[in-house]
Amino acid sequence: MDHRHLTVQGLRTGVEVQGDGPPLLLVNGIWGELAAWRGLQPYLDGFRAISFDAPGIGDTEIPPYPMSLPALARFAVAVLDAVGVRRAHVLGVSFGGVVAQQVATIAPRRVDRLVLVSTTAGLLHLPGQPAALLRLMNPLPTGRAGAAAGRTFGGRIRRDPAVLQRLQLAPQRSV
Repeated sequence: MDHRHLTVQGLRTGVEVQGDGPPLLLVNGIWGELAAWRGLQPYLDGFRAISFDAPGIGDTEIPPYPMSLPALARFAVAVLDAVGVRRAHVLGVSFGGVVAQQVATIAPRRVDRLVLVSTTAGLLHLPGQPAALLRLMNPLPTGRAGAAAGRTFGGRIRRDPAVLQRLQLAPQRSV
């Protein structure tokens, strides 16, 4: 792992680069330090993972002014510049997913693939199916959590609702 301090947009910035392969920029959520990515690093074999502390977080200096969403996206792109990467996959978690989407919007030629985890499309977004919003707003009744989650989230959970119990994401039935 290569931990260093680079100057990004005039701010002393904590940056880590680990691994070899296609570059993957990791964008954390609010208050998330780059150290939060260390548990994921073993699973990123085959990628050159680039993580950084956002302005005012961890090893990165506090900017002289609050940064807007586009400014945070430009900062993320400037991190790529600082490590000499022209184009990367971009993975954003939570608010970092919002920043990652903005990176893709302002610098589409810099983004190979966009990966969004536990994030939102913005303040006024709606899910792909408005009925899913209604299901998310209502608590799931015990015993029917798997079926409701399957209708809401689809995929593997729809095919095998018991996966929620195996992952301990749904209430267990008492015996």
